[in-house]
Amino acid sequence: MRAAHQVLTRLLVRMQHDPALVARVYEEPEAVLSPLGLGPRERAMLLAIDRRAFLHDPLRARRLLRTLMEDFKASSAIALDQTRRLAFLGGFFGSVPFHEAVQLDRPLGVAFADFLMGAGLEVPVLAPVVRLELALWRARQELAAAGGADFRAPPMPASGLSRVARAPGVATLHAAPDALAAVQAVEQYLFEVSLVPAIALADDAPRLVLPAPTGRPQLALGVVPTASGVQLVELEPALFEAIDTLMDGPRDVDAIGRAVAEALVADEVLVPV
Repeated sequence: MRAAHQVLTRLLVRMQHDPALVARVYEEPEAVLSPLGLGPRERAMLLAIDRRAFLHDPLRARRLLRTLMEDFKASSAIALDQTRRLAFLGGFFGSVPFHEAVQLDRPLGVAFADFLMGAGLEVPVLAPVVRLELALWRARQELAAAGGADFRAPPMPASGLSRVARAPGVATLHAAPDALAAVQAVEQYLFEVSLVPAIALADDAPRLVLPAPTGRPQLALGVVPTASGVQLVELEPALFEAIDTLMDGPRDVDAIGRAVAEALVADEVLVPV
């Protein structure tokens, strides 16, 4: 009973964001509901709802899209510049990544990244920008789950430092300089437009201009929490390797070297476990 209730609840969320799904549920209930394993009771409960109830808040999806676009600001802007259609991003709510994320209780940020990556847009820099913003999104989620700014590292064990882990929000990634330059270009463009938002209605409004690709090799970067959120820093090879070793979980200090471990614990990049 509980499992069926969860399935129905998640289906209702999907229907609140996807009018096309609403139409399919009422016009082809057997085809849509049977694969979900809903019994006669749950089907009757669902189909007894006036379908217009799912359409009374047409801005519901737009509000969620705004949140996702804040997390994937550069990726979204590049996609919009390429397609020139807000409906493209709105199409996320009818996509397989969205419906699987809701129905299977997976993170929407990952689903949105999958949607952008799988859209087939012919912008070479889009994929690395999505990966970059996804890494930052994961770090923010991890930090928030640990308490955000209120997180406090555990005290040093009385027996001394033996095992360490990444502090919440700390991560490593490789990113191309071209991706970083594209993000900076988007941020500059959005800032300029935000000064007078109505200029977006003008035919001669400024357009997003992405830097020409350079093909320079990827950089070894770290994501670290700050008072204002998380930020990217370029890491020396030894520090990158030490933190990267811990991406899959805590390790003995010998795995990265005691001196490095103690220094990173002191800087609150790592925490004792």
